[in-house]
Amino acid sequence: MRASGCAEVALKWPNDLVVEREDGLRKLGGLLVEGGGEHAGPVRAVIGIGLNVRLPEQAAAAIDQPWIDLAQLGHAQSRNALAARLLAHLLPALDTFDRDGFAPFAAQWPEFDALHARDVLLHLPDRTEPAHVLGLADDGALRVRTAAGERTVHAGEVSLRAAQ
Repeated sequence: MRASGCAEVALKWPNDLVVEREDGLRKLGGLLVEGGGEHAGPVRAVIGIGLNVRLPEQAAAAIDQPWIDLAQLGHAQSRNALAARLLAHLLPALDTFDRDGFAPFAAQWPEFDALHARDVLLHLPDRTEPAHVLGLADDGALRVRTAAGERTVHAGEVSLRAAQ
């Protein structure tokens, strides 16, 4: 997104594209990766990218969280051109990940981290717990500090909402 002139776009762990506004983080889009494969064998991944380009009023009225679209940011563009630019960056990144793992991306994460050093609420299956975001662990898990001490959080265990 930043290569397309959207310097304000950040990542909210684990998979949201967000933009900071006076009223908080607004969701621009999201990434979903579903993987599978065999133990010590070939693996596969299906990657979905959802991006709010220009939301019609009817669709916008049904969204139950703060959102923003590229049109509001002054970056509305052809969906095909946008998809081509995204793929031009995504494909080499996938090659890098396949070859080197998460490490090269971990080094870049702080530049894009929308939650860095923020107080958040962890919504766990049995409770909600305040926490402070510390960054990422080597495996991509979110590192947080809670009243019980430092812990890591993996996708699927919690949802994060910025503390109000």
